[in-house]
Amino acid sequence: MGVPGIDSDAEAGAVDPLAVREKLAEIVDPCSEARGTDISIVEMGLLKRVEVDGGSVHVELRITSPSCMMVGYFIEQAQERVGALPGVEEVTLSTDAGLTWREEMMAESAKERRREHQAALAERYRREHDGGASGTRDDADREATPSGESGAPSAHAGK
Repeated sequence: MGVPGIDSDAEAGAVDPLAVREKLAEIVDPCSEARGTDISIVEMGLLKRVEVDGGSVHVELRITSPSCMMVGYFIEQAQERVGALPGVEEVTLSTDAGLTWREEMMAESAKERRREHQAALAERYRREHDGGASGTRDDADREATPSGESGAPSAHAGK
């Protein structure tokens, strides 16, 4: 029994579809990279199919939106990376209309990295916006007098 979708009787020297997939997994989705989480197109669930016919490799991708402007980048990266594999003579890539991709198609590891990154950003925002203002005031008050007192009259001053 072989891997589903892969011909186990492929002749020696033929292009290995698993090697193609590994090369495609090196391509980072530019939108995830821009958000600070480097998620590959494979982890994003964008890879729909790989077809190998002799030295020709055809890659089908899902895109996340009909307005995706990264298709040219995906074509360039696939041709460069997959084209470097032994036996590959031609690499073509096609995409869908950008209406079928859903977040559920992402690998669990990618979803987890995305959640961790979002939590870290939320924590950083909280520290900068909640803790920053009170911390600055306390620091300024401590520096006002050598004893650390603010120098302002206390509620007990006249008693």
